[in-house]
Amino acid sequence: MATKISHVLLMAMPALLLAGEAAAQMLQAPVQVTAGVVPPNIMFTLDDSGSMNLECVPDECTGGFGFSITPLSNNAPVNPVGGYSTLRKLITYDKGSPSIFNRTVRSAAVNPLYYNPAVRYLPWLKSDGSRYPAYAGTAARDFPEIPGSADVQNLAVSRPIRARWCVSPTTSSCPEDSQNVYVAQYFNLTGSDIKAVSSYTQVLIQPGGVYPKAAARVDCTTSAGVCTYAEELQNFSNWYSYHRSRMRVAIAGTAEAFSVIPATYRVGYGRLSKMESSDIDGLSVDTIEKGVRPFVDTAAGNKGSFYTWLFQQKPSEGTPLRRAMDAVGRYYSYTDNKGPWGSEPGSNNTAPQLACRRSFHIMMTDGMWNEDPASTPAARENVDNTAGPVITGPRSQRYTYLPSGPYRDGHADTLADVAMYYWNRDLHPGLANEVKASDENPAFWQHMVNYTVAFGLAGILNPKTDLPALTSGSKSWPQPDADRKENIDDLWHAAVNSRGRYLSASNTTEYSLALQNIINDIAAMNGNEAGVAVSSRTLTPSSVTRKYVPEFSSLRWSGDLKAINMSSTGADQNVAWTAAANMPAHGSRNIFTYNKAAAGAKGIAFAWADLPDPMRVRVFGSASGGVDLLNYLRGDRTNEAGTYRPRASVLGDIVNSTPVLVKDQVDGQYDFLPPNVAGQSTYRRFLTAKKLRQAQLFVGANDGMLHAFSDANGAETFAFVPDPVLGNLKNLASPVYRHQYFVDGPLTEADVYDTTASKWRNLVLGGTGAGAKSLFAINVPVVNYPGTATNAPAALTSAQSAPGASDILWNISSADPDYAELGYVLHAAQHGVMRDGSWVVIVGNGYESAGKKAQLFVINALTGALIKKLDTGAGSASSPNGLGGVRVVRDANARIVAAYAGDLLGNLWKFDFSSDRQSDWAVAFGTTGSARNPLYATAAPEPITAAPAYALHPAGGVMILFGTGKLHETGDAAETRQRALYGVWDKVLLGAASTTATDRVTDASTMVAQAFTPLPLPGTTGTFYGLTVTPVDYHTKRGWRLPLTMSQGQRLVNAPEMTNGRVSMQTVTPSLPTCAAPSLLRHEMSLAPFMKAIEQPTFDTNGDTVITSADVLTAVAASTSNNGPLTWVRNTKGGVTSLDASGKGIEQSPFGRVAKRYWRQVIAQPN
Repeated sequence: MATKISHVLLMAMPALLLAGEAAAQMLQAPVQVTAGVVPPNIMFTLDDSGSMNLECVPDECTGGFGFSITPLSNNAPVNPVGGYSTLRKLITYDKGSPSIFNRTVRSAAVNPLYYNPAVRYLPWLKSDGSRYPAYAGTAARDFPEIPGSADVQNLAVSRPIRARWCVSPTTSSCPEDSQNVYVAQYFNLTGSDIKAVSSYTQVLIQPGGVYPKAAARVDCTTSAGVCTYAEELQNFSNWYSYHRSRMRVAIAGTAEAFSVIPATYRVGYGRLSKMESSDIDGLSVDTIEKGVRPFVDTAAGNKGSFYTWLFQQKPSEGTPLRRAMDAVGRYYSYTDNKGPWGSEPGSNNTAPQLACRRSFHIMMTDGMWNEDPASTPAARENVDNTAGPVITGPRSQRYTYLPSGPYRDGHADTLADVAMYYWNRDLHPGLANEVKASDENPAFWQHMVNYTVAFGLAGILNPKTDLPALTSGSKSWPQPDADRKENIDDLWHAAVNSRGRYLSASNTTEYSLALQNIINDIAAMNGNEAGVAVSSRTLTPSSVTRKYVPEFSSLRWSGDLKAINMSSTGADQNVAWTAAANMPAHGSRNIFTYNKAAAGAKGIAFAWADLPDPMRVRVFGSASGGVDLLNYLRGDRTNEAGTYRPRASVLGDIVNSTPVLVKDQVDGQYDFLPPNVAGQSTYRRFLTAKKLRQAQLFVGANDGMLHAFSDANGAETFAFVPDPVLGNLKNLASPVYRHQYFVDGPLTEADVYDTTASKWRNLVLGGTGAGAKSLFAINVPVVNYPGTATNAPAALTSAQSAPGASDILWNISSADPDYAELGYVLHAAQHGVMRDGSWVVIVGNGYESAGKKAQLFVINALTGALIKKLDTGAGSASSPNGLGGVRVVRDANARIVAAYAGDLLGNLWKFDFSSDRQSDWAVAFGTTGSARNPLYATAAPEPITAAPAYALHPAGGVMILFGTGKLHETGDAAETRQRALYGVWDKVLLGAASTTATDRVTDASTMVAQAFTPLPLPGTTGTFYGLTVTPVDYHTKRGWRLPLTMSQGQRLVNAPEMTNGRVSMQTVTPSLPTCAAPSLLRHEMSLAPFMKAIEQPTFDTNGDTVITSADVLTAVAASTSNNGPLTWVRNTKGGVTSLDASGKGIEQSPFGRVAKRYWRQVIAQPN
C-alpha cells in the first residue's frame, strides 16, 4: 500500500527524456490496451503552501524557522513576487570554525533536497518535450521561469554576501553579517555520526577537479569513469536553477511524470491556496483551477495549459488538505454533461456518459494538514467508523461498507473521513454502476480513488510494515490534529480508505518516480479492464495434436506460453506445460548476446564476466556495479518489490511474436532446384536428419529476449538478447516501468544451404519489431546425417537440439553502415535461393528509417552481409515512407524470381530478380523521369503494410492481392478514412524480366469497382455480407478494387493468404472507448482472386460448425469476435479447420485441404 522509492532507481530517469515528442511514434503497447479503453479522470492537486519554499527536508532540518540554504544573486528575496525588503536568513557556511549546521543541510545524505553528485539534474521538461535552458555555472538563474529575469549568479567564484546568517537550528536569532561564499560545494557523509563535524568531507567544484561518476551520470562523457569540472559544475547549476527547493522539485518531478500521460486521459488540476470558489464547468468550487480535459499537446491543448500553470506556481498560505480533497470529491459528484462524467467535459455534449469511467485524485503535499475542514458537513463525520449506504449493481451486485480494519478509526473530521465519504457513496446515481472492480478495490460504482504523496515527511506509523496490524486491530490509527505528525498517518489513511496508494519522496528523482508509479498504476488498472490479453496462437500440423498459446497480462506486463494438447478433432484436452512455471534458475539459464566488436565469433554469454566494458556501460551505465541488475534480467527475483520492479513471472509479455515450432515441419521443396545447384541432391536426406532432434519452440518476448523452449516439458533451453536492445534493458527493472517492445517481431524458419561448409542449415530468422531497428539469424542444430539407413546417427537430446553462442549467426541493425536505412521491421522476412545460387533473406526496410524512404534489402542468409539494396526513392522527411511486408514469388524450380511489397504512400512495388546476375536485380518497370515506377499506386495515398498474396493468373503472370491500412503508430487507431482491398494483375510472365514501364497499371479505369452488401440471413447467429460482383474483363481490365464499408476505420494489417483457391483476408477496426472489453472488430473474407462467382460455400452460416452445401453460397464475409487472425490446419476429417487467436476452432470445411503450413504476425487480442 505504501512505497518509498530509493535514489538507486535513477536508472529509470533516462527513459523520461523520450517523452513529449510530437511526431507519430511506434506504438509501445498492444493496441487493445490503448485503443477502446475508456480514459480515466485524473485531478491533480499541488501543495503550494508557504513551506514549499524550503530548501531542505524534513521540516526539522532548519528547526522549523524556514532558513534558506542557497544564497541568491544580490541576495534576492525568497519569493520573487513577494516583495520582501528584509535580508534573507541564510544558514551559515564555515566562518572561522567548522559548522555542523553547514554540513547537515549541505549534504544530500542528511538533506536529500541538496545537491547529490550521484544524480543527473536536468532543466524542467516542457509540454512539447523540449527543456528549459541548461544555464552555465557561471550564469545560473535564480528564477528561470521568469522570462528575462536579471537574477544571474556565478556559482564558481567566492564572493562576499551580506545576510542574516543563522548558525543553529535551535534559534531564529540570526545576526546580520558578511561571509565569503563559494556556492558550488557539497559535503559527503563519510562517518557514522551525522552530528559530528569529522563525519563530513567538503567537496568544492573548482577548475581542475575531477569527481566520481555514478551510474546515473550519463552526462559525464569526457573522461572515463569520472566527471570533469565543467560537467560537475553544469550539473550543480542545473540543480541550483531548477531543483534547489521543494517547489522547484515538485515542478520538475511533475513535469517529468506527466509527460507520459496519454493524450486521451482527462486531466484537471488545482492548488491548495485557491481558497475562493469559481465556476468550474458550471460548478462553484474552490481548489480546482481547471476541470478534467483530454491531455492533448496542441497550441490550445490541455497539456500545454497544465505545464504553463505548473511553471507559474509560487508558494504561499497554509495546508488545507481536507478542504481541497472535499472540493475534488464535490467536483466528481457533479453529474452535468459539462462535468467530469460528460463525454466532453466543459461542453454540453449530450453523448451518453460512460458508466465505467474511473476517477482519480493525486494529492501531493510537504506538510501536515491545517486550517479549513471539509466544506461538506457529512464528510466531517467519522465516516470510516459508520456503516455506508447500500449500493447495487447491474449484475446482482450489492455492497455496503461496514467499519473494519484497516479502514476504521475513532476520530471524526479527518482527511481519511473525507476520502471514505467519496469512496463509499455512489457519486453519480444516474449512471449504471459498471466500474471494473478488483481484489484491491471492490467498488463497482462511480467513486474517487486518492493517491497521496508525502514530500519529506514521516508519521508515527510505518506504511511498509503496519498495515497488517491495522487490519487485525492490534494497532490503531492515531488521532490527527492541525500540524501534527499524526496527520501524515492520516494522509496514508486517506489513500487506504479510498483504495489508492500512499507514497513518500524526498528529492526530484523520488518524487518524479512516485508520480510515475501512480500514473502507471492508473494505466495498469485501465489496461486490465481490457482483460488478460493473448496474442496469436499457432497449431501444429495434424501429426502433432498440440497448440501453443502465448499470453500477456497488462497488469504487471508478464507473459506465459502454454502447450495445450488437442484431440484429433481440435478440441482442447489438457495443458501439457507452461513455460513460466518451468523457467530454469537464473544462474542456470543459457542466455547469450551479440558482441559486434569481437574479431571472430560474436555470440557471447549474457553474464557479467563475459560482457566487455563497452557492453556493460550500455546496459548498466557503467563498467562496474551492475551485477544485481544483470541477475535480475536473467531472472533473479531477490531484489523484486524493493530495488527492482516486481514481476508476475520471469518470462516477459509475448505480444506480436508468433511462436514457431522447429523440428521437421518445414519442407522448402529444394529437391526441385536445378541439378547443378549445390545442395539439391542432399535436401531430402537433410529433411530426414531434422527428424532426429527434439522439437524446440521459439518466440520473442518483451523481456529483451528471443526464447527457445523444449516441446517435451516447456523448459527454456536457449535465450538471445539482441545487441540493439541492450541499452533499454535497465528500463525493465524500473518499478515505474512503462511498457515498451523489445523482441517483438515475427519469426520465420528457413532451410539454407551453406556452400562454404557443404551442408544444409536450419535457421530461425527474426527481428525485434517495434523494439529496435534490428534483424537476426539463429542456427538451429541438426544432426550430421550420413544418408545410409544402416548407419543412422543417434538422435539429439533436448540440450543438443538447442542453439548455443556459436549458433548466433548475425545480428544487424541501423547502427551498421550498410543498414543505416533499416527501420522498424514488423513483418516476417522472406527467404530462399536466387537464380545466381545466392541464399538470401529479403525484407522491407520497415518504418521510421533515417531517410524515411521505402527500400528492399537482400541479405546473405548465413552472414548477414548486404547483397543488394533496392531503393524505390519514394518518401522523404516531409512525406515519411517505409516498405512493409514482402511476398516473394518462386519459379517451378523453387528459385526466387520476384518480390512484391507495399509502402505507406500507397505504392505497390515489384522487385525483379529474374536474372542470374545480381547487377540486374532492380525495382521493376524502370523510371518515369527520375522517379521509379510502382506496379500500382492507389488513387489517394493509402498505406499498404501487410505483405500481399498472389495467385497465378490463367492468362499468364500473377494476380497480386492486398489491402490498405496501418495500425502501428500512435494515432492510427483513431484513423477513420476508408481503405480498400485490391486485386492487381501483373501481366509479366512468371520469371520474365519486368523492365517496361507500360506493363504496370496506371489507368484507374482498368480497376473494376466491387462492393460488399449486407446479407440478412434469418435464423443465423452471425453478421454476414455478400458481394455485388462486377465481372472483370481481363482483355481490357487489370484488376479490381473493393472498398471496406462494413465499419468506419476498417483496415487490413494482416497478410492475406491463398487457401483452397481463394484469398483469405481479415480486416480489423479499433473500437471506440466503450465499457465493453476493448477489442478489434474483425471481418473475415474469403474471396475469389479474379472476382468470379463462388462455386462452394465459404462460411458456416447455419452454425453447425462445418461448411457444407447447406450453408449460404453467397456469403463471402462475416463479422466476428474471433481473437486474432485465423490459422488454417488440416483436420482429421480431411477438411480444413481454422483456429482463432484464442485457439478455438471457428469452422471446418470438407472442401479441399491446406497445401502447407504458414505463420502470421498478428495484433494481440483480449481473451
